[in-house]
Amino acid sequence: GEQLRDPHGMGGDSDSEDGPPAVLETELEKSLLRGTPVHRVLGCLGSNFRDNAFDESSYHKSQEVEAIDDFVSHDWSSSAIRKFFALALLYNGPTAAWLSLLVAAVPAVLQHRRVGVLPLPTPVSNTGDISFYNGYWCQAVGIVVYGVLLCSWQHLRALLRWKSPFLFFDKFCIDQVNPERQKAGILGLGGFLRKTNRLVILWTPRYFTRLWCTYELAVWLHLQKPLQIVFMPLDTAASLVKLSTLMSAFSVLLSLTLLLNPLSWWASFFLGLAVILPFMAHSLRTHIHALRKLQANLLRFDAKKTECFCCTNNHVHPRSGRPIAHCDRKLVYYTLSRWFGEEGEPADPHVALSRFNAAVRSDFADFFLETAHPSKLPYKYLIVAVSWPWVFRGLDMLAAFGEFPTEGCLRMVLEYWANIFLVYPLLYRFGVAQSVWLDAAVGMPRGCLPNLLLDVLLAAGLLADTVVLWAPVGLLRELESPWPFCGAVLAETILACALFGRDLIGPARWISRRSSAAVQSLRSISWRATASTGSSASAPPPHALDPPLFSEGATPRLDRRAQPQPATVGAVQLGVVWV
Repeated sequence: GEQLRDPHGMGGDSDSEDGPPAVLETELEKSLLRGTPVHRVLGCLGSNFRDNAFDESSYHKSQEVEAIDDFVSHDWSSSAIRKFFALALLYNGPTAAWLSLLVAAVPAVLQHRRVGVLPLPTPVSNTGDISFYNGYWCQAVGIVVYGVLLCSWQHLRALLRWKSPFLFFDKFCIDQVNPERQKAGILGLGGFLRKTNRLVILWTPRYFTRLWCTYELAVWLHLQKPLQIVFMPLDTAASLVKLSTLMSAFSVLLSLTLLLNPLSWWASFFLGLAVILPFMAHSLRTHIHALRKLQANLLRFDAKKTECFCCTNNHVHPRSGRPIAHCDRKLVYYTLSRWFGEEGEPADPHVALSRFNAAVRSDFADFFLETAHPSKLPYKYLIVAVSWPWVFRGLDMLAAFGEFPTEGCLRMVLEYWANIFLVYPLLYRFGVAQSVWLDAAVGMPRGCLPNLLLDVLLAAGLLADTVVLWAPVGLLRELESPWPFCGAVLAETILACALFGRDLIGPARWISRRSSAAVQSLRSISWRATASTGSSASAPPPHALDPPLFSEGATPRLDRRAQPQPATVGAVQLGVVWV
């Protein structure tokens, strides 16, 4: 992310115009290679992301490491709580889901009529001839345990002394007190990336406007790293958390309605839908609108318009008032000119930045949009975000087993299976399609009333989707013959396989040919430029620093010690990584 220079940037006040020129390196002194465990980054619900203030203890929250698991690339101006949930989903999500399921299985057994440890409410009618017990213990326990583990599993893992991933987090891993170590750490940012296994991009609309964020991405490509990139838009993380919360509220509301006022199951179900669908519609609309901004930002990407600390403050430190000697923009631009320049030609920033811009706008835009589009959200994420609360409700229904006809219980199990694995993921996919169409037509207008009307319109569409997807399964289950019901489940299974087949039958680490070719095209630019200039002198030619790009001042030099590694096509993943 953006680097801190007291607290942001490089060199502090100790830089001197008369000193040696700075060099952006892709090698790093061993003593400077540091990582910090996940529990320290996610401490206090993401308070470390709320500001870039530091003290002497910040650097001591990291430690020397041989390699870094994940490099967290972010900008400091984005929401701290969204960053927290994005990383919590990434590092705690899988464990929270499975442990909450195991814990919720305990009350599922204890509330069964044959065990009788936990009390059950009065049976509630679900079909004409079967009444089932509307349990609530599994929902209460499972939802709470999942929420607690999602936010705090990193601390429990630390207490248990289990192995934790080590992250590069700029605030902790670059010394902000010692000027020499601070300068060496920032100049060696590429060295951190060289020793990193995976790049985690916490994307916001401002991400590609930050100079150092752009540089981090360019270094990753230049180093020919395997494509282990987690591209997590913060709006996607927020949307997943909101959807999970809304579906949990829907499940609890349905149980409370049946418990306090035993209406028909149908009436309670649609009453719950009427409450949550407008909120779900608004969440989908804001999510889609934010991701459509990503496409616009990438298509307008211009490295020359990125912002950095020194240029924003006119090269005068805002706290000390002393001049900032070395310009971050010069360093980054010249580095890009050596990596992305024309083959066999001297480094020309105009040509190099134009090539880099064109690659990001075309090839790399395809690469990111292939993974970031909400319709590409992997099936397993939808199960946890949208359907997981319904798993707990399904466990509560197990209290009916052994008390009612076996065929009726089996039909109920099949219906819940269809709801969890078919209906709700398909409902999300249909809702995304409608949201994309609605955003393309009218966008996000100003004012509460227009947006409220659009939320209601989308909620009506979601209700229609629910009727189309859920009603056949729910209604046909009540018929005497099981074949129409099984046929409806089979039809929705085929539809789900068609839409989510890549995730159901393919490897989790998948990348389309189009995206792979796009990234290889961008990387080949860096490869050719590096190969053609590898033997040249490190000092830039006189015409390399054109006035429109660089102001007068010290000439940066590029480190030449690092040689690129062979390119390998690996994985690009969106959001939570499940391993």
